[in-house]
Amino acid sequence: MLFVDKARNIKLARSLLARKPVNCAIWSFKDEERGLPACVFDGLKTMRIEDGFVRSLGRGIDHQPPWSLCLDEQGMYFDASGPSDFEQLCSLFEVRDFMPKLQNDADRTMQLLLKLSISKYNNLSDGTTRSAPQYQKGAVLVLGQVEDDRSITRNQTAISTNRELIARAVADHPDGPIYFKQHPDCLGERRRPGYVDLDGEAQIMEVDRSVAITDAISAVDRVYTISSLGGFEALMRDKHVITFGCPFYAGWGLTDDHVDFPRRTRRLDLLFSSPYCETCDLTNDGS
Repeated sequence: MLFVDKARNIKLARSLLARKPVNCAIWSFKDEERGLPACVFDGLKTMRIEDGFVRSLGRGIDHQPPWSLCLDEQGMYFDASGPSDFEQLCSLFEVRDFMPKLQNDADRTMQLLLKLSISKYNNLSDGTTRSAPQYQKGAVLVLGQVEDDRSITRNQTAISTNRELIARAVADHPDGPIYFKQHPDCLGERRRPGYVDLDGEAQIMEVDRSVAITDAISAVDRVYTISSLGGFEALMRDKHVITFGCPFYAGWGLTDDHVDFPRRTRRLDLLFSSPYCETCDLTNDGS
């Protein structure tokens, strides 16, 4: 398998194609970013690769290697501007189409993720000891994202910045407790666009960076997101999720969406049983 992000790799792939089948593996949409026209892949079987839903112990921006990868021959799960293998799977297949063993494996995996509180990024704590968990009825969690992430920039969005997302949550819940969780890649010395300075925001409480997103989700009733994977992790924990972008889990009747999905006409259900959840203290202010 060749990882294709430069024109010379395509020439090599073509020369090898005469001897045996060759797959061109394109990382995300690097071909488009490098200005490679689609015609250069004519006659080659291509596959796009991206970080999986369980990424790593640390941040991607720190070059931590991924623990899982998503492979797609049509597009990518986070890019709703075109079809993807994932979207096709959700659109066409019934549960009965899957072998019982595959269903059982999927259910066991889901339960393990929930029980062990495994998320996309894990062990991001700075070593701070946090307080005992506390659940607040009616609380809202706003999930920050990297604002130049492809799940935002490649899709239609009703809201495209974290600041706008916070403002919408406040407008919808003027009297309720609202928490904001910064995206890990927007923290630290090396940060990407999307950090929000909450100084002076009396109603918004920032989730301490030592608190895992899984614990933050478990402590609230509603989750606001543009297109974060955290929204899917919230669905896994039976939370009400409101989306303002085009995440892969939106448009199927599972979430309240502010963008239309004309290709996603089926109504899906969450197929796993009631999750294992724990609540948490979000602010960890040392009090």
